[in-house]
Amino acid sequence: SDSKLSGWLRPKSTQMKLTIMSIIAIVCCFGAKTSRIRRLFRDRPAARMSDNSRSSISRVFSRMRGGFPTISDSKLSGNDDCNTLTNLVEEVRNIIDANTAKTLASGSAEARELLRPITKKLQTITAKDINLEVPVIPERFPPRALGYIPVWEQEDFEIGIFAFPPGATIPLHDHPGMFVISHVLYGSLEVKSYDLDSQGEITRKETGVLKESDSSLLFENENNIHEFTAGKDGCAVLDILAPPYDHENGRACTYYTVEDTEKKTEIGNQKSSVRLKRCPQPQWFTTYRIPTKMEKVDETYLIKKME
Repeated sequence: SDSKLSGWLRPKSTQMKLTIMSIIAIVCCFGAKTSRIRRLFRDRPAARMSDNSRSSISRVFSRMRGGFPTISDSKLSGNDDCNTLTNLVEEVRNIIDANTAKTLASGSAEARELLRPITKKLQTITAKDINLEVPVIPERFPPRALGYIPVWEQEDFEIGIFAFPPGATIPLHDHPGMFVISHVLYGSLEVKSYDLDSQGEITRKETGVLKESDSSLLFENENNIHEFTAGKDGCAVLDILAPPYDHENGRACTYYTVEDTEKKTEIGNQKSSVRLKRCPQPQWFTTYRIPTKMEKVDETYLIKKME
């Protein structure tokens, strides 16, 4: 009877062990998956979450060496194979893959020449070309607030569109270690830009107005601090930033105010000086993601180009 009893218990004990091991395996897998999901959403800023922003495909692009085919190998000599924004993303991708971020942000003659294909392509792009409704800002929008439409976001460059109500402003801010191309899709935009010395004093100030199809460039040490103010009809501005803001890697956005100071000259006279002073982000400056029927970047097309 003892042998029968042990024989009856043995398979049940084995079955229990297998059941316990299965439960442990399920818990471990679920825990690992949950941890991965938490890390994903922890590392992704809420403001950047969108159906076309930081998608799994774009993350794959940013981690692959070589990215897209080189410009000389690309079949995108015309715009017949893909839509306007897809074509623009590939153009930017090609140039960034072929050059260092430091070179492109330097503002040198070489950097300007390397970026010329992008600025040339932008000259042909207006709101109509990407099916962007005009005006972009919907009714009942908060006063002074700007709309934002993410176009493409990766670790090494981002493209997005800011929609300005009439007279709206993006306050003085900087772009550390970056190059930025700002292109007006419709309307007009007043731009104030500054260069600073190591003491924070202004060495150069530039003011101008951009109209539809106009673009401006800023580099690491040229026009890097700027302010945008929309004209009476509002405007939409497409921004290309490379590399994007990244607080952990020393590329946090800093805001500034202009202040007048008095200092003594060598002969004792008072001399007026204009300086920029760092400040927190103004409370009145807010952006909201806005709905749009604008064309989307064709990620499937870009994947095929890589194969």
